[in-house]
Amino acid sequence: MACSFHHSEHRFFSPALSSTRVSRDNDTGEITMSIDSTCDACSNESAPLCVRYCAYGARSVVK
Repeated sequence: MACSFHHSEHRFFSPALSSTRVSRDNDTGEITMSIDSTCDACSNESAPLCVRYCAYGARSVVK
């Protein structure tokens, strides 16, 4: 949701705008996260919003 907020220029939340997709395979329980080509790493923010606001601490930036 934080990603969609960034892509809406801080106006609203919309999963359709997010560069990030998280899915879970109900058969295996495997969770998959992917980032598509629209990700700009929140270039005008102090840190990517998906990292800053991840409730589980599952995101990080690797340089």
